[in-house]
Amino acid sequence: MKIIIFCIAILNLNFMNVKYATFGSGCFWCTEAIFELVDGVIEVESGYSGGNIINPTYEEVSSGKTNFAEVTRIKYDANKVSFIKLLVMSNWLLFNNLIFRKCFNISYKLN
Repeated sequence: MKIIIFCIAILNLNFMNVKYATFGSGCFWCTEAIFELVDGVIEVESGYSGGNIINPTYEEVSSGKTNFAEVTRIKYDANKVSFIKLLVMSNWLLFNNLIFRKCFNISYKLN
């Protein structure tokens, strides 16, 4: 039984149209959690893009002094979810993140 299930899993991978997208949408903790709920998203990974120091800490990046941006890398099946849908979601998350920070007077520098 285990062999059959394993073979089916391998066959399913062959029909996937795996793509990657990286978005800067403000706070990556919130962004990561939202994208993980999307049907067709295989994996979500948070990190930093740009910047001018090696291996920055979260505190250094969130200080706004390193020129890094928080980003989310999304591995997705393009047969189930389109890049456009992910892009629209990313822009919506960025906009709402900025509004939230403005309303609650949370300073955060976007680079």
